[in-house]
Order: sequence, then C-alpha cells, then structure tokens
Amino acid sequence: FLQDFTSMPPHILLVTLPTLLIIFLLFQNPDFIRLQSNLNSFWFIYPQTFRILIEFILWLLYHYRVLPKQMTFEGFNFDILVGISAPAVAYYCFTKKTWSVKVALVWNIIGVLLLLNIICIAMLSAPYPFRYFMNEPVNRIAFSFPFVWLPSFVEPFAVLLHILSILQILLITIHRATTLTTMCLLFLLQAAINYRTRSLLQQTMWALSAVPVLPAITGQTAGATGTH
Repeated sequence: FLQDFTSMPPHILLVTLPTLLIIFLLFQNPDFIRLQSNLNSFWFIYPQTFRILIEFILWLLYHYRVLPKQMTFEGFNFDILVGISAPAVAYYCFTKKTWSVKVALVWNIIGVLLLLNIICIAMLSAPYPFRYFMNEPVNRIAFSFPFVWLPSFVEPFAVLLHILSILQILLITIHRATTLTTMCLLFLLQAAINYRTRSLLQQTMWALSAVPVLPAITGQTAGATGTH
C-alpha cells in the first residue's frame, strides 16, 4: 500500500500526518506545556545524538545497495552533524553555560532545516512521478517495514525535540529580557526618587538657614523706623 507510487497524494502521508497531529495535540495540553517548561533544555538537545545511529544505518543500507547515495552523509544528507554536535551544544549552553543560548537556537534551526533536507531528498529519490534523483537504487526501502518508522516516528520525534528546545530557549530569552527591563525601570525609579529627595532636602536646608536671618532683618527695619 505504501509502495503505491502512482497515487497522489503519496500514501506515506497516512503514517506521518497522525504523528504530526499527536504532536499538535500535545501542545494543546496544559500539563504537557507545564512539564516542558520545567525541564532543562539539555534534555531536548542531548537525545538528538540518536541521529548518529540512524545515519550509520542509512550508510550501511547504501553499501548494501538498497539505498541511494544522496540519502547518506556521503551524498547530500548532513543530518549526522546534528547528532555529533548535540552533546557539545547541550553541555556548553545549558550545563556549563559558557555558550550563549543563541548558539542552541541557531543549532535547532539548522537541525530542522537538515531534517527537511533529508525528507525532500527521500521523496525525490522515490519512484514518484516527481522523482528528481534518477540514480539507482531507487528509494523504496523507506516505505517498507521496519524502515517506515523513520518518516512515521523517528523524524517527527526529532522535530518535536527541536520545537521543545526552541520554545524553552525563547522562554529563557524573554525571561532575561523582562528581568533586565525590570531592573532598568527600578534603577530609573530609584534615581528619580534620589533626585527628588536631594532636591527636597536642599530646599529644606535653604529654608532653615534663612530662618535666623529673618529676625535680624526685622530688627534692623524696626531700628531704622524708630530713628526716623
């Protein structure tokens, strides 16, 4: 059924769309959002190391001549770079915190783009009417069990981890920006209060210093009047 490459839209959507729908429904669940916000972003990035194993399997399938070269890291699939770099990004951004979280944000975006890249390559290497890569072997194995788990579960799971990580990073960034803004406002308020306090104190001191002068001025005025 999944290897019917003449029907449109492709039947592979029947096993990928339900997973994407589940992911969408998860983000509608307040308990899931609460759990996600309480987890360290480390745990959304480090698990992406599983992509090293996936890419190694694809490479073996290519060498067994059941998968086209462009779907491996010897061709145009660079997804293995995400798996290799995941531990470093997770550790230095969220454990040691020597790298900015912006590094993790850019890394996640690149990871999503690389996933889209291999999905497009896989579809364009299959014997659909819109096939682009004409080299052999044709990509049929990704549409058969157990490898159909790649488009139906593995790739959506990787996308989910990227989305969760991006949301967590945005929350961190917003929180830091809010904290900085609050601190700036408090500083300005304190400065205004200090300025106002100093101004009132100066006016008070001036008024108090003028009090002893008033009787003398009054006495001088009275003496001058009596003389006349």
